[in-house]
Amino acid sequence: MRKARWLVVGVVVALALSACGAGSGEPSAVVRSTEPAADDGGGSTAPGEGSGGQMEPADPQVDEPITPMDDVTVMGSAGGPNSADDVMLAAGLAVQEFWGRTFPDVYGEEFEELSGGFWTYGPDTPPEDLPPCPGITSYEDIAVNAFYCPDADLVAWDREGLVAPFIDEFGEFGAAIIMAHEFGHVVQGRTGDFETLPGVISELQADCFAGSWIADVVDGGSEDFEADVDELDLAVAGQIEIRDAPGSDPNDPSAHGSGFDRVSSLSDGVFDGASTCADYAATPPEVTQVPFTADDAATGGDLGAEELLGLLVPDLDAFYAGLFTEAGEEWDPVDELVLFDPGTDDVSCGDTTLTPDEAEFAIFYCAPEDTVEADGTMLLPALEDIGDFALGSEVARQWAFSAQVQQGITENTRETSLHADCMTGLYAGDLYFQEGPRERQLSLSAGDLDEAIISFLAFSGRGEDAASPFERSDAFRTGFAGTVDDCQAILEGG
Repeated sequence: MRKARWLVVGVVVALALSACGAGSGEPSAVVRSTEPAADDGGGSTAPGEGSGGQMEPADPQVDEPITPMDDVTVMGSAGGPNSADDVMLAAGLAVQEFWGRTFPDVYGEEFEELSGGFWTYGPDTPPEDLPPCPGITSYEDIAVNAFYCPDADLVAWDREGLVAPFIDEFGEFGAAIIMAHEFGHVVQGRTGDFETLPGVISELQADCFAGSWIADVVDGGSEDFEADVDELDLAVAGQIEIRDAPGSDPNDPSAHGSGFDRVSSLSDGVFDGASTCADYAATPPEVTQVPFTADDAATGGDLGAEELLGLLVPDLDAFYAGLFTEAGEEWDPVDELVLFDPGTDDVSCGDTTLTPDEAEFAIFYCAPEDTVEADGTMLLPALEDIGDFALGSEVARQWAFSAQVQQGITENTRETSLHADCMTGLYAGDLYFQEGPRERQLSLSAGDLDEAIISFLAFSGRGEDAASPFERSDAFRTGFAGTVDDCQAILEGG
């Protein structure tokens, strides 16, 4: 994030929210208590949900794809039980079958299957055995990659440099999504869009097409794959892993999109289907990826926690004051943001006192005191490690809970949680688009939206009614690109 002057949006609100704990026996005034998912070093984040208000690392069980392969050859494959090549071939056949069913409905023509087949390669592949695509002379030309080659009409992948590590990190379904993305380019080859779409739009459309296949799998359309919320969370984590570096130029011919843009396009496909993805050619999605300014490059686009919070708190109050005014109501500013040390401070809300263990990594809106309270010794550094807007979005979410309470909504439900994520996205959109008369204290910098998504993966609740990181990410992007009414629809279960 960066300091700025600005302005903005006044839209109508029908805000709402919870001041309840996430599990039985927790104080009704406490909204969120979390424990981080396992640290992977920052860039790649394992998804997690927590139970009873505590956040724990997820351990998703991924179904192994099983597909008869007797009549199909993967050129260059060493084969073997559950090999990376087996997974990719199973995915390739499944996605190709999906497009055989889907392409006629979307484009009004029959789908032409790959004529050049599937190719695999690795560091030891001789040059003469590499995929026969123009310009490829050595493994280094295509290392750690998967690609569609339109000249040879083939799909190829690096089994050792890309697919095997991806399976280790994100499961076999995560690797299958790589194939689904490449088949998005196959579709573009059939429609003529592969050569005409700008690079980043081509990649985002391929992500969207991959999402449409994921939705088909979730709906039971595949004989060889199954997917549930765990796999969808892995899909989000995978998109973050293969995003462009924050601050890179979206106009670079090799650009694939920011994590936020890639997750958003994947969600378009999952929720709206392949026809929506096809529309990208005529109506491209918003590309939020922007290069770093000189100042951002020096700081990584991040403000320190103290400076950020000093600007964020009054800016959030001003944002909600504008929304409430548009709704004909008056916003009551949050009384205080309190940072505590779980090891030395008594942490309480109303009649409830948290134990030191409960207070670790906690952040919550306390309705009786009208305060937002956060662990300043463990949670803040963990969020700062992700980036300043990971911290900013988590704090902004608590302001959404305060707004809900001021509207008389005190239940702690899946809908109120997702509504808070949506309103946080609305605030992020306000900072990004900077429209309207509001004088802002902050603006977004490159990578900030990715940081919000990564924080969902690192910190999410686990429990029967808890929203998954995938669902939270979708609610956030709904607010980012939408209006208060769109968030209200989530609150009402729409």
